[in-house]
Amino acid sequence: MLKRLNLIRTAVMGIFGTVAVWLNAAPTGTMTTVTPDGNCVVVRALSDNIIRVTNAPRGVKPSHTQAASMKAEKFNGKIVKNGSQIVMTLPSGLEVSLNTASGATSFTGGKERLLYDSGVRTTASDGRKSMSLVPAKGGSFYGAGERGHSFNIEGDTLVMYNRQNYGYGEGDPRINQMNICIPLFVSNQGYGVLFDDYAAAELVMSDPITYTTEAEAPISYYFIYGADNLASVTREYTRLTGRQELPPSMLYSKILVEI
Repeated sequence: MLKRLNLIRTAVMGIFGTVAVWLNAAPTGTMTTVTPDGNCVVVRALSDNIIRVTNAPRGVKPSHTQAASMKAEKFNGKIVKNGSQIVMTLPSGLEVSLNTASGATSFTGGKERLLYDSGVRTTASDGRKSMSLVPAKGGSFYGAGERGHSFNIEGDTLVMYNRQNYGYGEGDPRINQMNICIPLFVSNQGYGVLFDDYAAAELVMSDPITYTTEAEAPISYYFIYGADNLASVTREYTRLTGRQELPPSMLYSKILVEI
């Protein structure tokens, strides 16, 4: 009898514990699940337009952000659970879905699916970690920092490792890797992705888009929503990473006079 009561109590606590998780998650704009292979996936809204996704193996903590300087704002959206899906809806029109069984995350804007993350993370024998993202549509992609060739980086394999060189000549392989690399791509569909990583890495802008890094920490990334507007993506990106204030005018007044 006592054993049966304990089982009932455990079941009840499990139910109410789950409810408590959802009640606590909604105000903070956080969705969490644990995949069958033990990975903990956390999807958190930093603002109405910026989402951070972490996906870490059991017992491994994601590294502290290397990219963001902004603090999470008040959550203005809503989170509901529908079967195996947890859905976050934000005033910007962005909707984020997390599959509690697989850890897959999908991003929808204006009722159109934008990007899909299967939740799968792999580690090669040399320790390099990889993840993939699937764009819902084709189109053009930009970003990745300083490059000396095509403005549209669709189809490119980009090395994420700063190297000083001045190879601007046509056909020079060095133009693929220059001195200011940023693990960021922006889609003409009105969104961007910033990988929260500073290690040597490779970004393959194919279908799927694949990011492979030498970092020891699990890969985390930010989804930046611009509502079909590339200028808005840029604005949200600089909100996330920080904006440098202009120096005092006396530091460059001489240059202005000479101009």
